[in-house]
Amino acid sequence: MSTHIDWGRLKAQGRVKDIGIPWSTEEMDAIYKLAIPAEFVREGCLTREAYNKAFETEKNLTTKPLKRLTVEELQTVAKKRNIVFTPDTPKEVLIGEIEKAETGNSYRDKEEREKKDHLEKKPVEPPAEPKEDEPKEEKKEDESKLPGDKTEPEPKEEEHLKGKRGRPKGT
Repeated sequence: MSTHIDWGRLKAQGRVKDIGIPWSTEEMDAIYKLAIPAEFVREGCLTREAYNKAFETEKNLTTKPLKRLTVEELQTVAKKRNIVFTPDTPKEVLIGEIEKAETGNSYRDKEEREKKDHLEKKPVEPPAEPKEDEPKEEKKEDESKLPGDKTEPEPKEEEHLKGKRGRPKGT
């Protein structure tokens, strides 16, 4: 007997708040008693007044928000923006990819911007050589010291005096 719950399907049907998250009592009342659509309840509209206000605000917009489009409508928008997807792509993923394409944050857009930036870059000039009058500073680094180590290095013991474990023989 399989106990697999198809959370994606339940969410699409409005029967759960999100994948793995059931509706709370207040949210269920808003959906079933007040007949507020699940999408508005997910956004926090738990009263009829809050729903009416959100609905009126949305109604005055010239275009429908992406989250209110059906999967088929989102697929049409994605095709217009040359987004590659399969018919099984979830609504949330389509919305995310469309938003990336609109803001120019998609991988393809970044690649095109980098190409353009690379072509527009001026050649880098090498650093200027010090003048002959100025003495050149030579850096002497002690190999036994680690960066940030201010302690003096321990004197090295003779290798032939060390045992197998790196300790002097006889200890």
